[in-house]
Amino acid sequence: LIAPVDSPLISALPPGTPHLALGDPRTEGQDTNDNPLEISNDPEQLAYILFTSGSTGRPKGVEIPRGALANFLSSATKIIGIKPTDRQAAISTTTFDMSELDFYLPIWAGATVVIADKDTALDPIRLRTLLEQTGVSVMQAPPTTWRLLLDAGWTGSPSFRALTGGEAISWALAQRLLDCAAELWNLYGPTETTVYSTICQIPRGVDRITIGTPIYNTIISLRDPAGRIVPMGTIGEICIAGRGLALGYRSRPDLTAERFIIDPKTGERYYRTGDLGRYLPDGRLECLGRVDHQVKVRGFRVEPMDIEAQLRMVPGVTEVLVVALVRGDGDPQLVAYWVGGASRDALHDHAKSTLPRYMVPSAYVRLDEFPLTTTGKIDRKKLPPPDASQDVEEGAILPRNDQEAIVAAAWREVLGLSTVPVDKDFFSLGGTSLRVVQLRTLIKKAFGIELPLRDLFDHPTVEGIVSRLGKAPEADAPVVSWLSKDNDRLPWIGIMGIQLFEDMAKELHGSGPLLAMHVPVRYNPDTEPFPSIQRVAKAYVDEIRRLQPAGPYFLLGLCYGGIVAFEAAAQLEEEGERVAIVALLDAELPKARRSRIFIRMGYLLGRLIKDPLDFFRKISGRLSKAEGHRSSRCPLDTNRGLMEMPVDGPDVDKEIARYQALNRGIQGWAIAFRATERDSAAPWIEVTEDLGWVDRAEKFSFHDIPSSHLGIVRGSHAAQVARHLKEARRSVENTEG
Repeated sequence: LIAPVDSPLISALPPGTPHLALGDPRTEGQDTNDNPLEISNDPEQLAYILFTSGSTGRPKGVEIPRGALANFLSSATKIIGIKPTDRQAAISTTTFDMSELDFYLPIWAGATVVIADKDTALDPIRLRTLLEQTGVSVMQAPPTTWRLLLDAGWTGSPSFRALTGGEAISWALAQRLLDCAAELWNLYGPTETTVYSTICQIPRGVDRITIGTPIYNTIISLRDPAGRIVPMGTIGEICIAGRGLALGYRSRPDLTAERFIIDPKTGERYYRTGDLGRYLPDGRLECLGRVDHQVKVRGFRVEPMDIEAQLRMVPGVTEVLVVALVRGDGDPQLVAYWVGGASRDALHDHAKSTLPRYMVPSAYVRLDEFPLTTTGKIDRKKLPPPDASQDVEEGAILPRNDQEAIVAAAWREVLGLSTVPVDKDFFSLGGTSLRVVQLRTLIKKAFGIELPLRDLFDHPTVEGIVSRLGKAPEADAPVVSWLSKDNDRLPWIGIMGIQLFEDMAKELHGSGPLLAMHVPVRYNPDTEPFPSIQRVAKAYVDEIRRLQPAGPYFLLGLCYGGIVAFEAAAQLEEEGERVAIVALLDAELPKARRSRIFIRMGYLLGRLIKDPLDFFRKISGRLSKAEGHRSSRCPLDTNRGLMEMPVDGPDVDKEIARYQALNRGIQGWAIAFRATERDSAAPWIEVTEDLGWVDRAEKFSFHDIPSSHLGIVRGSHAAQVARHLKEARRSVENTEG
């Protein structure tokens, strides 16, 4: 790691990790060596491994050497003409090989990379804003993304260059793009030949769309099933040779030998793409579809057999076939046909839980039996078109109010259905990313509200969308926020705070996402006792169980929130759940405080002698503040006579003291973090290292953090806390593993 000496990354490193701290005074003034480092530049050295879909449900790891990547980047830079003055948007996920062009191409050319976050890349309106506000001059995207962007009102600029690849672009879409861009480039190539192997500029008024000609140091031949080169103008399988070839498939010599062929006559090594092609008289190459049934969905390579392998695992599925149908809008739709007693919902739910979103079928058709050809094969031409309305079950929940009726009408228009249940998933009824944008347009027209695209993906039912239509949350409604979602692991759950944990969420990246929550607890101080810690914790436990029904749980809280987190852990254990870790961030019990009486007496005597009038004024002010603390900090709700419970003050102190006397304990691991920069207004107070928790957990540990009370969750101090929590979680998971 190389980073500035004051970077939080440095302080978060485990002990002994090699690193170079820039600006470290210990290295200043030392002699430096201007000789360049000896770095290997072997073109056969592995650059990266990218996993793609496999025909048996087992992904294939494609090994790309450095020379192949360098050849592609050099070719693309020169052919397309990328310059240092360009600004290129990066919107592709790093698990997709289009990202190699997004990130490496502008760096290779000395241009600027403008990186879009995941939500922006998925939302065409946010993406349009990004392009317009950052002066992007180059962007690559599959045709579906370009179509969504154009439908969102993007108009481009006179100097913009649009790059498209991953799937075939239609003539109509190409004309729309050419109206918004100075240049449109079409790129083609499989992962196994390093991102793209052909590049061509699509001119205005072109009669047909082709994939152009090979990039530098690349040879493309069309061959028959026996591997012989076919005559000019004849359709054959596209085979690619040259410097762009992968080394093969990781630990799959059998599959490597099957797809990477040695020509017995020339000794040349080439890759069989599985795509059909034909050379035109002018030398341009047409791509005419697949030899097998592999398809492209929004730029992703999908082998239907992968999906079929998963759907066969659903109880009640006797046989299944997945095909891709291209509709009039050009958006491919994956359709699953199955025989057996399983319900459509069972297939859809299993697909959602086991497959990436782009591989989940959007339509399902149950058959008594598959139509067959005279040779006994499935006759794909006789498969009936999907009709989601036929799967609406008797007793389905239909719209119950005006808002649901309006949203359901929009669904019917977009999906072409006669009936829409309010609890059915949009994507299980035939919805796609393109249709989501169409749906959002109709919702804006009906309600005047432009919902974030993410809301439509996260709440894909009629009742879910209605819940997002600007309805104000109830005063007592919990507020929850995923501050990070970096993987599919169980989350850290932050108690009593949202923004409080923003830095912690960043620092805990890689150790699970962070779900922060605030659950309002309101009471009438005139008729009710101050809320107990057990009552507050129970409100959080209910919300935690709603969002994560089962453990293990990883909880954290600051100050009073830490005490509530500890009680929540105790209640979860009483309900039979396991709490792996509860982190107590400067959350002290009263018994942890030691008052050094002589220091206090000397301090007060010095204040009295120095300014008697000021001394008595402050004493009086503190008494008045304590008396009026409750009403001044938490005003009453005049409609209900309720106020939200404060988190500090005399009432809180009394409740913490009462809770301490209960001597509650847990079986999990409690980790206490003490902020060592104490309140200078009370220099006679000493707080024990364990913050009063040492005998209350089956496993206990503590750490000192050189920070203030609130600073413990900020910046480099949050990084120190996160490092200890990551180590603890690794220990827990390794023990379980």
